[in-house]
Amino acid sequence: LTRERVLWMQDLFIDSLNTAYSYPDFALTRRMLLMFAQGQQENGRIITYTPSDLTWCSNPPGNFLWIQLVTEYYKHTGDAQTVRQLVPVVERLLGYFRSCENEEGLICRWDGDEQFWDWGFYEQEGILLMTNAYYSHILTLLSEMPLFDGIAGQAAADKAAALKALCFERFYDREKGLFIDAILPDGTRSPLVTQEANAIAILSGVCPAELAPALLDRITDPAALGRISVGEERLTPELRESYTGIVPVGTMVGAANLCIAAFSIGAAQKGLDLIGEIWFRFLDEPTLPEMIVNGWNNTVCHGWSASPAYLLPMYELGLRPTADGWAKVQFAPPAAGLPYANGSVSTVKGRVSVGYCRHDGMMKLYVCIPDGVEMTVRYGAFEQTVREAGVSEFYIAEEGK
Repeated sequence: LTRERVLWMQDLFIDSLNTAYSYPDFALTRRMLLMFAQGQQENGRIITYTPSDLTWCSNPPGNFLWIQLVTEYYKHTGDAQTVRQLVPVVERLLGYFRSCENEEGLICRWDGDEQFWDWGFYEQEGILLMTNAYYSHILTLLSEMPLFDGIAGQAAADKAAALKALCFERFYDREKGLFIDAILPDGTRSPLVTQEANAIAILSGVCPAELAPALLDRITDPAALGRISVGEERLTPELRESYTGIVPVGTMVGAANLCIAAFSIGAAQKGLDLIGEIWFRFLDEPTLPEMIVNGWNNTVCHGWSASPAYLLPMYELGLRPTADGWAKVQFAPPAAGLPYANGSVSTVKGRVSVGYCRHDGMMKLYVCIPDGVEMTVRYGAFEQTVREAGVSEFYIAEEGK
């Protein structure tokens, strides 16, 4: 058995968000963001793990998640100095993405490790839905941050909107109500439909909001799913022609995208159910594995399997910073989910605590914030901004009760 003594970007992303919701020490995240930046190649792309002298080992999710983690790092720390240091790296990386586009503006190629997204039965060449949908997602995130106005801003927002519309037009199969995985290099449409590509279509906004609930139901219907990959199985031409059903996610990081898709459209109960179906099967194990069904070259203790540690406070509590190192915070629990939940986060501004309880048709929300924090509380049509340190409580009648 052989394993790399390196840090993969997918692991750093999840571990950093888990850290953000556990304790406010971001020294390692900062150091690793800078190390990945040092591995930027002449053409702009970033090597997917560090430290490394392998110039071929680069893939879309590693590059996209590095940018996304830069935005998350700023929201959790307010460290504008470091982020400004990384802006030129982001700019060169955006230039690389543009160099991979076809005449329509869709990424159609990638230098290095093909367009590897995940272990399993996924397309890796041609015009991939996952690559282009997540590209639009990253452009949206950058457009929302003033620190990136010089390289993104409104132009990035406009490009993201155009890309989402183009992805819907090119990849959505109206007859099946599903997104296909890819347009192959020869111009034909891949017959594959994968859970993860459709999940990314949902979380990125490529799938219109009115279609997202039905799409989520289709891709999580057990009767519609095909065979799950075992370990590091990959797609072959023969398997492409013979595979039946929707390709299920094969890794724990792919499963996280599936859960995010559910939470992102307010389907909190579905998100909780997916966590239960996928993670609870390992409750009797001492650690969480790399793959849902491990194979010959997989670990049984893996960093990218720990997503619920940040998914639950971020989505089930609806607690997240919106800017400037927790100076502004959103608390927006889902309209349906657990009967009660509470939690707290040690932030760079101090401890932020929130909770909710549903009882007799009423929703009770309570928050406790330190000095210097402004919290926006949202639940359904209710919205209130809290600026005073200490405890605040709100009682809201639930719709139809």
